[in-house]
Amino acid sequence: MAEINYNNGDKYIGEEVNGFRNGFGKYTFSDGSFYEGEYVKDKMEGWGTYSWSNGDIYEGEWENDVENGQGTYIYGPKSNFAGDKYEGSFKNGVKSGYGTYFWADGDIYEGHWENDQQNGEGTYRYNNGEVTNGEWKNGEQISVSDSPKDIN
Repeated sequence: MAEINYNNGDKYIGEEVNGFRNGFGKYTFSDGSFYEGEYVKDKMEGWGTYSWSNGDIYEGEWENDVENGQGTYIYGPKSNFAGDKYEGSFKNGVKSGYGTYFWADGDIYEGHWENDQQNGEGTYRYNNGEVTNGEWKNGEQISVSDSPKDIN
């Protein structure tokens, strides 16, 4: 178990191999943000949780220091999207693949994402009970279908 204090105020406590963060550890940044999880050769890799100083939290899979794979992103109280949550697939740090977005007002979108926007088949459930199914492109619904499709 290593404890490393960096000149910029950051701190790492965890496993290391040959001078690299490797295995499980916690890296705390000088602004109060932290990552706790798996490392491979100094990179966040595998399963971990990142908590930003604004209260945002991502828990899920990491690859080469970015969100990649399945995870949950919860927007914190100081975020522009406070109270919102996304559960699903990430690619290169953005929502991509299949996932569900929960807005703080109770609206829910379940479907396909690409480049952080709704893209492909999906279902939008409004907080008033209304449901719309269809196809989205770049975050905008471009077609409506009568019944939900199997989008998995």
